[in-house]
Amino acid sequence: MMAVIPRTLVLLAADTFCSPIWKITQLVSLACHPRLTVVSDRVPCNVKKVFQPLSGTVVGLLAIGALVKRILPDQHRSLNVWKRILPIYLKYLSTKYFCDLGRSLHVISEEGIERRWAKRHEAGSKQVYRMIHQVGGYYVKTGQVMATKSEILPAAWCRQLSKLWDDAKPRRWSNVRKSIQADLQQSPLGKTIKGKARSQLWREWFQSIDEAPLASASIAQVHGAVMSPALMNLLGASWAHGPEVVIKVQHHDVQALMGADLRNMSRVARFLQHLLPFSLVDVVLEMQTVIPKEFDFEREARLMATIRGRLQDAGLCCRDQPAAASSTSGSSTGTSAAAPDPRIVIPQPIKELSTDGILVQQRISGTPFKVVLQSCQQALQQLQAAGVDTAAAAGTRGLGTLVHLNQDFLGHQGVEGMEGSSTAHAHAPSSTHSTNSTSSGTAAAAAPRHGAGGGAAGAAGAGSGLGAATGQLMGAMKLLASSRGSLHQLLMAYGHMMLVDGLYHADPHPGNFLIMEDGRIGLLDFGQCCVMSEQEHLAM
Repeated sequence: MMAVIPRTLVLLAADTFCSPIWKITQLVSLACHPRLTVVSDRVPCNVKKVFQPLSGTVVGLLAIGALVKRILPDQHRSLNVWKRILPIYLKYLSTKYFCDLGRSLHVISEEGIERRWAKRHEAGSKQVYRMIHQVGGYYVKTGQVMATKSEILPAAWCRQLSKLWDDAKPRRWSNVRKSIQADLQQSPLGKTIKGKARSQLWREWFQSIDEAPLASASIAQVHGAVMSPALMNLLGASWAHGPEVVIKVQHHDVQALMGADLRNMSRVARFLQHLLPFSLVDVVLEMQTVIPKEFDFEREARLMATIRGRLQDAGLCCRDQPAAASSTSGSSTGTSAAAPDPRIVIPQPIKELSTDGILVQQRISGTPFKVVLQSCQQALQQLQAAGVDTAAAAGTRGLGTLVHLNQDFLGHQGVEGMEGSSTAHAHAPSSTHSTNSTSSGTAAAAAPRHGAGGGAAGAAGAGSGLGAATGQLMGAMKLLASSRGSLHQLLMAYGHMMLVDGLYHADPHPGNFLIMEDGRIGLLDFGQCCVMSEQEHLAM
């Protein structure tokens, strides 16, 4: 019995700090088990002598793990997370210890300490990314939110965790279809349907639903669909946007994990609070308040419609039908007949088809702002790597601004993750989705490439490659230039939401803005709307 305890501790340590050794130990120990004579007889005696005493302990640990996973799934999931956190914790602890010691003994300069921490953040961010990717569930959403906190977290963490925006694997269509059918039955319009038609609403109401999602995220995924004439007749005059819609359907199993994951993340943040040179507590507290609201699609539809209506009254959001010039007079912003045409587009939700688990809304097409910024960044890096003075070649001061925009919005992501633009909240219409398989995106195709690259590219000796990069850059800038007036109105819209209405879209990352072909800006994903208290509104 006394020998079992040290063996168990050694095996648990191997599982925690060196997973490959644990897996090899499992395999060889089981092969040496006395009950498996067919296999163990073929194992060399020297190997059997070492691993056979461990075989019983390995079998016991595997059995206990399977039992805990079956009976106490939340606790098993928490243990799995802590098992991955401990190696990261110890490495950060060692870095902190040696940096503090070196500073006290005056043997390490401040620059050297910064370099040590930069290396630790780079390695630690990769470990955290792998942990989140393996554990999945609500931790993916947590990582996506953390990737946007560049004012709190190191740049290396933001860069690595931003990959989670594009890593969400879509669920199987058969499961998604069942969720769509179940949620449609619970929708306001679905409850009015009786008889056999109620059991096949997704067939009766939609001519087609794309099996491949336009975007997949940690909480939900989005599918394009075409409504049937029967459904259009049921909606009547309240719907004026044609048959094409998108269906945002929730992953219900993620919500079941939310409570346990949030509690465990709070424990991890407090545990690491005095070790890390940054705090995760504030991030976790914000997520505990904001993120659960994203599971309520009825709330999202209601607030989307409210913001849409208020911005329409303010003359900042496009209406369903062309409004008379005087229709905006007397609004809260005091717009006049001479005010510019609205340039902001917010999709209209279909409340009759929406529940807390499904959201059906108007489909709008465009290129995500994220793709445009990434396209600019990639083209700039290609040109600069070839020795081209990009500012002189383009004859504009806007290139440096684009670099800073990309770094600020994407957490210094650079050009990584160019394959695909779907994010945690991407709308991703088909025209955008089809261009995401290339790094250049729609922006590159928007500009003619004859003569692109010019003399600078010829001097670099790589005319064709630089020509493509220059064409990509100019195409992206052309798309941005077409939306310049819309971007001004977007800022005005945010000012109106926050300063006038006290209700605003609180998730303004570049994947939630679409640049449409006519230069208008589409504003997407209202799952994180914030309602300001009276005191907060007055203070602002």
